Amino acid sequence: MAQEARSGRGRGVKENGIDPFALLAYLRQPTVTEQVQQMVRGQTAHLHPQDLMELWVPDFFFEESSELVRLVQLLRQEVKLNSEMNRLAFEQIAALSALGTQADLRP
Repeated sequence: MAQEARSGRGRGVKENGIDPFALLAYLRQPTVTEQVQQMVRGQTAHLHPQDLMELWVPDFFFEESSELVRLVQLLRQEVKLNSEMNRLAFEQIAALSALGTQADLRP
């Protein structure tokens, strides 16, 4: 990524560890999504891992502020809720399948 595209203080993902949920919060920002889309190349639209590792992330995503801690907590909660919703959806499918094998559903 070009140096002029970077504004303010930040770090490359490859240079320093970052909490995966903090990175998720950063990647969900529309301006960052646009930057990532600009990294996609080739006729089959490939995003190469080494390109993504060059993504510039502002310093505050690496620091443990109360706001970032809260954001990470919310994202972790979102993941738990999504997992629970997926589990319930699979249970519904299993229950419907069991109904189909127990009764003749033909008109």
